[in-house]
Amino acid sequence: MHRWREFLVGEIADKLKEQHNFFEEVIQTYNESHLKRIILRFEFIMNSYLRNFVRQSIDDWVAFIKSFTLPNYELGELWTRSTTPLLNITLDYKKPNEKKRPRRKAIDEALSPEEQEAERVARELEDEQYMFRLEYNPTP
Repeated sequence: MHRWREFLVGEIADKLKEQHNFFEEVIQTYNESHLKRIILRFEFIMNSYLRNFVRQSIDDWVAFIKSFTLPNYELGELWTRSTTPLLNITLDYKKPNEKKRPRRKAIDEALSPEEQEAERVARELEDEQYMFRLEYNPTP
């Protein structure tokens, strides 16, 4: 992320080190130097470039999202809509199949009656969820 900045700073320092003191400690001398004007010019150029880049990126993103939405003509939204959807989601409902249930081991007889009953209830709930499920693609 910072490599381009480091490269640019290094190149500027290398090109200008013969004529300018980059480590000037006296503020007044720095403010009067030609180096300050050069640095300000680079700041203006980079600021303008980044502002335009950000504006163009936002405009591109908005245009991309608009291409997949329905315009509200009453509000003056008159952009064209893409015929290609942004996302296809397929929903299928599987009918319950009483014969096809997950195979399980028998409930352990070593458990207490309360634990056995809790296991039966948990299995019934799981069977109910298995019977009535909604499958969709692509998966999350």
